[in-house]
Amino acid sequence: MGRGEREDKHTLTGYVGQVRGLTVSRSHTYMFSGGEDKQVKCWDLEQNKVIRSYVGHLSGVYCLALHPTIDVLLTGGRDSVCRVSDVQTRKQIFSQALHEETVCSVLARSMYS
Repeated sequence: MGRGEREDKHTLTGYVGQVRGLTVSRSHTYMFSGGEDKQVKCWDLEQNKVIRSYVGHLSGVYCLALHPTIDVLLTGGRDSVCRVSDVQTRKQIFSQALHEETVCSVLARSMYS
């Protein structure tokens, strides 16, 4: 390898189409991904495999965020809907179409930070 080149450590596969968003958990060995195929997946980075999938979006998922203190995942995408799901149970806690266009960014933060 030449100077400045990096070698891939792992390649995770399992999407049809493009992956549009990624976020990594601070408290677990999980990475979450969302893509054009409407899927949100939870990857265990120690086992290098999908351990959970989250459903509900009607179009591509473009953005994801994890809350810093509680185990919830926020997602948004081309269906103009923001969704909040419990990380462990996959249960959707809240969803609302707050926009008329694609949701390109979501943010989760503690009230006390």
